[in-house]
Amino acid sequence: MAEVINHPQYDSWTTDYDISLLKITGQFPLGSSDLDKVALAAKGSTVPEGTIVTVTGWGDLIEDAQAGSATLQTVDVPVVSNAVCNTNYNPIGIQITDNMLCAGLDQGGKDSCQVYAK
Repeated sequence: MAEVINHPQYDSWTTDYDISLLKITGQFPLGSSDLDKVALAAKGSTVPEGTIVTVTGWGDLIEDAQAGSATLQTVDVPVVSNAVCNTNYNPIGIQITDNMLCAGLDQGGKDSCQVYAK
């Protein structure tokens, strides 16, 4: 990886603006053979609740492992309203803002961050 560029308004206390741009040199293994490019939503658009979205990342595959994955992982999950997310995340001290998009399964088990999966 050549460079990690974090969002300039990222706040590690609230996780608001929790997004980064990775500038890659060379190649890296993908999580699946059909993963190529990510389609981004248009600026100012909203993604309706229930829409299936693909989450990608190199996060931990085992809770508290803090080792990450050598292969880019993918998971398809439905978008959940921020109101529902706030109901679920407020008890553990996380505030979901209008800058965030929530997605996951009610029963847990598929998530972008296994730390908070049910």
